[in-house]
Amino acid sequence: MKSFGLKEHIITWINNFLNNRKFQVKLNNSLSDIFTLENGTPQDSIISPILFRILINDFPQPTDSKTMTSLFADDSAVWRTGQNFNVINKELTSYLKRITEWCNKWGFKLNEDKTVALIFSVDKNILQTKLLITINGKQIQTVTHVKFIGITLDSKLNYNEHVTSLLTSCKNKT
Repeated sequence: MKSFGLKEHIITWINNFLNNRKFQVKLNNSLSDIFTLENGTPQDSIISPILFRILINDFPQPTDSKTMTSLFADDSAVWRTGQNFNVINKELTSYLKRITEWCNKWGFKLNEDKTVALIFSVDKNILQTKLLITINGKQIQTVTHVKFIGITLDSKLNYNEHVTSLLTSCKNKT
């Protein structure tokens, strides 16, 4: 925050706002123990999006033009274009290592079990390929579709999975 030119009294105020926050859960008439939050910003606080943006300001950027990222709150995606799967595996694993190091530095935790790889192609042979991308030494699963920010993306980008999911959701609500 200092590097953004924020004054010491504002930094102190933000520090007090974020630290030693406590919570407890109420279910019917029962209260849980009181817990202290370890990190994060309060939901629905007007300053939380700004603080999050400051925090991710130094998020590692790709080192080449074929690798890209998308950050949306706590959802993110990393992708790479190309045809050589050895290069794709190597470059994405290297980039994910840098992201993991950044996450460790700032108290974020990547969930390797929720992290997946998805190949986009119309070629059936290419879609049979299993990527060998790892995070923290754990190989991530290659899938045929994934839900990202409310949209189900499928390997052929025909949105059949998304439409099917929407239809099922709508039918369940009637």
